[in-house]
Amino acid sequence: MKINPSSSAEIESFLFDFYKRYKVISGIEDLLKTLADNTQGKNPPEFKWFNYFSQIRCTNYLLLNKIPIRSFEVQIGGRKLDFQLADGRLGEIKSFSTSRNSIKDPWTLDESVISEFVEKKIKPSFDNQKAHLLIIDDIFAFDTKPYRHLGYFLSFVNRPEIKDRHNLILKHLKKFLPKMLYLSFVNSITINPEIKYLGIEFKKLRLK
Repeated sequence: MKINPSSSAEIESFLFDFYKRYKVISGIEDLLKTLADNTQGKNPPEFKWFNYFSQIRCTNYLLLNKIPIRSFEVQIGGRKLDFQLADGRLGEIKSFSTSRNSIKDPWTLDESVISEFVEKKIKPSFDNQKAHLLIIDDIFAFDTKPYRHLGYFLSFVNRPEIKDRHNLILKHLKKFLPKMLYLSFVNSITINPEIKYLGIEFKKLRLK
């Protein structure tokens, strides 16, 4: 497998290998079918399929780190979650759309960006879906209007010396941070993401 696929054929090879390695995991066929279905339709520029691909590459990252997954596309209590670990905990994976709009002076919008992130991505995962864990894949985040510079703003969680922005992150995210993993696939579209934030519950899984 190439480190950074540069064609649809190489992405297909990654997906084939993913299925071959993990085909015994419940729900994998449903996940791949949903991905395939969303490559069709009238609006391919929206790249909705990439959000399902995000789900695959993030769970692949867990599996390559020997974190066992019991099931994909988990149905429980009328809710549908992205994955369930072998220990029973439920997880969601959130990514972003490709709606690209210019924003006036985006560097000043730190609080609105973080607030939007919490209301649209974080709270629905934990409060509505009752997830125990949340993975954020930052694909398209930089160019998506509501989340411009999200990764940059979130980096201040590790910089208490920058008091204003550090306290802003804690104000909105403190109770969620232990259960969050923030990944950025900057070097490869499929593997070896950079960890931008690693919550304590993910540290216990010994990710690397």
